[in-house]
Amino acid sequence: MTHEIWFIFGYALLILVAWLIRPVRDFLIPLKAELFAFSSMYVFVLADIKSSNSDIVFNDHTWEDLNTPLIVLGIVVGGTGFVWSGIERTKSRSVAQLERDLKESRRKEEKAKEDYFGLCSANIKSCFKEFFASTQGQGRVSLYRHSEDHFILVGREAQSPAHGKKGRARYPDNEGFISKGWANGRFVEHDIPVWRGNGSSYRAHMKRACNISDEVLSGLNMKSRSFYIHRFDNHDAGNPYGIIVFEKLDPSPISNTVIDPAFERHHDQIVALLKSMKSLG
Repeated sequence: MTHEIWFIFGYALLILVAWLIRPVRDFLIPLKAELFAFSSMYVFVLADIKSSNSDIVFNDHTWEDLNTPLIVLGIVVGGTGFVWSGIERTKSRSVAQLERDLKESRRKEEKAKEDYFGLCSANIKSCFKEFFASTQGQGRVSLYRHSEDHFILVGREAQSPAHGKKGRARYPDNEGFISKGWANGRFVEHDIPVWRGNGSSYRAHMKRACNISDEVLSGLNMKSRSFYIHRFDNHDAGNPYGIIVFEKLDPSPISNTVIDPAFERHHDQIVALLKSMKSLG
């Protein structure tokens, strides 16, 4: 064996050493097809340059003797790279398609949730039209489904578009008046001071009445001064279905004489909305 063999073994050894170095290996892994192509090119160039060379490489075999085996090796290595490249392209197309399918699935899911939110909001408007008529444009009704340790807003109807915005996606079940309604089945609060300036009197009243932070109070898009909260119980001994919050900017009490008849007429309809929402997450 002569030093000529290093034209072959040296290249293979270089690739092996590079592969053992982790940063280099991490760089080369996505480029395996290119590495095969480069190696094939190296073998073809070596075969061409050494085609008429009579130097002995090993065991009395000269470069001329090894020319055909080198060409075959180059073809095999190049073919392997070609096949690998095709496999990688197929995988890339499959992954790209999966990503597109996932994106489309999420878009449809979000659209379904938006449509369901609109449906629930329309039902709220229809079921509690007497309440809205009694609040002179200052009322809002929000329906929540309970999940684990938080509430999810299912539907909301307000006479003012600014007050009908969704707000937070999740509401902790240990915060605000909804936590008291959830714990007690029904909760009423009124005569809350109007929000003026930095809302100091409003904040003080709310924080005395329930567990709520200044940050949450500041972020409320409706600084309501009267609340009426009702829990929809599961009479089959399961967890309650959800909770509904009536609120208005006027500080006077919200009369249950307006709300309770609507509950009697539409209880099953509202419970059906809360139960159906579970399938949408």
